[in-house]
Amino acid sequence: MRSTYKIAIAFALLMSGVPTEGNAQCSFSSRTGEWKSNDGGIYHVREFGNELWWVGLSPDGGRQYTNVFKGVFNSDKTLVEGSWVDVRGAQGARGFGSMQLRVNGTASLQKVSSSGGAFGATSWVQPCHDTNQVGR
Repeated sequence: MRSTYKIAIAFALLMSGVPTEGNAQCSFSSRTGEWKSNDGGIYHVREFGNELWWVGLSPDGGRQYTNVFKGVFNSDKTLVEGSWVDVRGAQGARGFGSMQLRVNGTASLQKVSSSGGAFGATSWVQPCHDTNQVGR
């Protein structure tokens, strides 16, 4: 039952294409939204209570890799510890492992440690999609 629930949430995130909102200073009130990683991947992130979920897709729309992650924040929300698993990719869905991420506000994550399979990305940012232009 729990695994069905997790799969349903991961699928919903994958299909949602959650938009990112920002203002002129590109400040974010939430970690929920589209993030980009230093390996070119696009991550659809959802902050839900003390949990952080994502569906990560390679730059080619997920053909190279697609992964899901579920992590739990520490008490002051400066670290997230969780597990990830590949759900599809060019080499098949073989990778899995755990990661600890440092949380830098609402717009940056940095991989601190990992175990298990090789996970390519080491940093993530929530890009600014600000449509407010100065002088308009």
